[in-house]
Amino acid sequence: MTITGPNPDTPNGSTSETTVCWLCSQPSQRLQHHALDTDHYPVRDCTQAPGEGVLLCPMCHTAVHNWMRSHSAPGAARAGLDAVFTRFTTAVIA
Repeated sequence: MTITGPNPDTPNGSTSETTVCWLCSQPSQRLQHHALDTDHYPVRDCTQAPGEGVLLCPMCHTAVHNWMRSHSAPGAARAGLDAVFTRFTTAVIA
């Protein structure tokens, strides 16, 4: 897992260089920090949160937060990432 922190140089925590999304591996210049230490339900709060996290494209980041809102519980940030990863890999393998 690639661990990142939010990018303080951009207002939404996104990257300014092309790199790949941790979930879908698509190259993007708009990757966003997904915080794993604390459950931040609004995406904007999540991208600005300090601490452990991964870089996700906006589509994957939204999918994780949709899952988090549907399954609200402590640890939702990590569980949501795991759930979307499992769904994604299941779809790719099928």
